[in-house]
Amino acid sequence: NVLVRTAMDEEQLEVVLLRCGLCHQVDAETIQDLKHLTQLLRRGADSEEVGHLILTRVHCRSGGQAEQVHDLDGFFSSINSLLGKSAGCGVMPPLRGAVLLHRFLEILHRHKLKASEVHLQVATSAAATHAVCSRLDPFSYGGLFEALLEVAPDKG
Repeated sequence: NVLVRTAMDEEQLEVVLLRCGLCHQVDAETIQDLKHLTQLLRRGADSEEVGHLILTRVHCRSGGQAEQVHDLDGFFSSINSLLGKSAGCGVMPPLRGAVLLHRFLEILHRHKLKASEVHLQVATSAAATHAVCSRLDPFSYGGLFEALLEVAPDKG
């Protein structure tokens, strides 16, 4: 990851190289999962659609079964709250990667969902990188929202 920012004297640019080192290699399936999630977020999908993606691509892929989920309706409601849908705004900036990750992990734990090591590595890597970027460029909120949209660009 590369970040270009204005230097302290504001007449020069600094190039900052970021290497978080948490995610060494991401398989094609996980990349597709991230693209699918991003496409759902881009078009404002409802919590059930996002929840079903999490159930099938994260929980079941990690060896979990749908019937193991504790309080499925509560899970969808939790996803709704995480996405900010209850306020009618959807997922919008400013996003805070560490806060989103923490809330998401709480939801997984509360509803007895599993997550693969690879999904956790990608999520943790994104949250850590976002935290560093937010400190380097606090005015863009670390660019998490924009970076997510670049993963699955709008095809329309």
